[in-house]
Amino acid sequence: MTSHYDLEQAKTARDEGMKQAESKIDPKWRQHVLEAIRRCAAEKKELLVDDVWRYLEDAIGKEEAETENNRKMGPLMTEARKNQWIKRTNPARYEASARKSSHANPRVVWESLIYQPNPLLYGYQPELPFIGCMHIVDCQCGECYEKKR
Repeated sequence: MTSHYDLEQAKTARDEGMKQAESKIDPKWRQHVLEAIRRCAAEKKELLVDDVWRYLEDAIGKEEAETENNRKMGPLMTEARKNQWIKRTNPARYEASARKSSHANPRVVWESLIYQPNPLLYGYQPELPFIGCMHIVDCQCGECYEKKR
């Protein structure tokens, strides 16, 4: 009899699910989400995925922000973690999601690694790390290439 409890199989299923979700992400939507994550992390010391949804909806509108599978946000939060924009709070904390579609399920509280204080309060403009044109990490488009030089 096969057990329903196997940590390695559970991790493999999680990773496969993330890859499958990521493979179906519209490139334009992906770009908007990554920009929303980056802006949110630059402006907030701690954030939830709910905050990213709000930034995304403010930037492109609620209808454009919605996707047929809201799980597509997960791989992009992981990408933001790998880009060192955010990290899990330590010790790990969770808060209930306020999104109706999430049914108050617990969400990871992320700590920003690129937070800048509000420039209006302190009289300066935050310098966000250059992340390129958002095409790909090692993009060679003219805009990215010139700024990397």
